[in-house]
Amino acid sequence: MEKTVRDRSMTRLLYFISGLVLGCEIGRMAAISEHHKRKMLDPANVVTKDRRDKDFGTTTPVESTLFTRSKFPLPFERVAGGDNVEYMPGHKTDVYTPFHDYLHKNGIDTFPPTPTDLGVPLLHIWPAYFEGYHNHWHRYIGKKVVFMEIGVQSGGKIPLLRQYFGDGLTYIGVDINPSCKMFESADWIHIEIGDSGDPEYLRQLQEKYPHVDIFLDDGGHVMDQQRTALRYMLPHVQPDGVYMCEDLSTSWGKGFGGVPGADHRNRSFRQDTMVGLVHLTMDWLQYHWVKGGVMKPAKPDDLNELWVDQKDWWQSIALNIKHIHYYNQMIVYEKGQPEVPYNAMTVGPSIPIKDTGVHEPVQWMPVLNRLSQRLKWED
Repeated sequence: MEKTVRDRSMTRLLYFISGLVLGCEIGRMAAISEHHKRKMLDPANVVTKDRRDKDFGTTTPVESTLFTRSKFPLPFERVAGGDNVEYMPGHKTDVYTPFHDYLHKNGIDTFPPTPTDLGVPLLHIWPAYFEGYHNHWHRYIGKKVVFMEIGVQSGGKIPLLRQYFGDGLTYIGVDINPSCKMFESADWIHIEIGDSGDPEYLRQLQEKYPHVDIFLDDGGHVMDQQRTALRYMLPHVQPDGVYMCEDLSTSWGKGFGGVPGADHRNRSFRQDTMVGLVHLTMDWLQYHWVKGGVMKPAKPDDLNELWVDQKDWWQSIALNIKHIHYYNQMIVYEKGQPEVPYNAMTVGPSIPIKDTGVHEPVQWMPVLNRLSQRLKWED
């Protein structure tokens, strides 16, 4: 009998403690939500459309009130003094971009989910990509831009891109899952269902969407898909556009067709993985020098025998890429009209390679004054 009474008393005590803890947690969450609500409604934290246009240097009005920082860095710019900004608990960056800002204000580790968040598509992403996004997409802010992405999944990138580019965005999402059609509920969103590893399907996309400014491969990450998309879609992007492929880590993932523990010294890695193809495209960018002519650039047709397996398409990439930017897990191809390499000289005396024994000091002030008069650069 005494044991039963003790057990009942202990049970009541546990219920009481559980209720107390639950009540405290509910109060804490309510306080947090109220704090964030006041923070978001604070006029000091709200940037108007005109202010955002001024911050980004745009001339076209952009419908957005999300960004609350007065100034975001320019492409390839770092935070002054190298100070890091904590955008998520325990995670800092020296390049606080609008993408960091979006995650900071919507991240599940920053804000407790509320009922009003249920309609917001989930974004699952590696924040390390944000710097590359900003570096290569910044010039399209406030302009009409056609963005094609392989891999829609939960649709979380759609509102992010809209906030970043503005109402000039046309989003074309490609996914193999028919459920993604649910996001095609606005006239600026187009969702296509198909396999990005199928060349014929990619040709159909090219016909339906002849103009693509930015192409982002964030799809199935399988080697055949990534390599096929690069071959067919990079040439399709506008002559001054951007092609990007994410999640290159799958080149080492066995389940994706990658080669674990290998690098460019491994034949299968070079020939079968996306990273292996990326390395090859870097050679294509430097095709002028592959023949060994250090001061005499080679012509494209001189290299066809070297890249026999890609002879029908390597030039379409090599002759239309100005820059290749390699980030952790991400490759970026900046398209443009590459200039044929040549070496040039300015006026002035030539210093022999060998020491002449004559070392007259340079009078720099007369030199700089003469250049200033000739150039007349203005701030």
